[in-house]
Amino acid sequence: MPNKKETALSLLQQCSGASIASISEGKAEASYAPFIWMDDKLYLLISELASHTENLRSSRSCSVLLLEEDTLPSPSRTQRDRFARTRMTLETEATFIPRDDKIWDQALKAFSERHGKTAQLLAELPDFHLVALNISSGSLVEGFGQAFSFKGTHFEKARGVSRR
Repeated sequence: MPNKKETALSLLQQCSGASIASISEGKAEASYAPFIWMDDKLYLLISELASHTENLRSSRSCSVLLLEEDTLPSPSRTQRDRFARTRMTLETEATFIPRDDKIWDQALKAFSERHGKTAQLLAELPDFHLVALNISSGSLVEGFGQAFSFKGTHFEKARGVSRR
């Protein structure tokens, strides 16, 4: 059985995109974006046209959900399996990266390797921005009764969550 760090890193590698909950005028707004994992941060390449971009500018706080892929057809998975999918929620703070920052080129290369030529094309458009999501805390759920919390990116120090 993998340790918590292995499970967390596996999810970060397996998931090509993340569900993002940002804040708009005091209300939660859910969205989606492809990401890369680099230097213990999530990076997003997002358009000015997406509502989450303005939300992240206004309130840098956002929550990210990574969910184990559900690749099997419906009849072959039980409802219990879907309720117990491995998932990780990350509480983050967004930082917009200027185009002249050296991180921009490194991240763009990683985006292209992971997500193909489209990432390169999008990055050339003036309304696209690179955003780093710095993780302050998170939780990892590996199934029923298997919930753990951690600070920062210290996945290996995840501790069991007790009933409230």
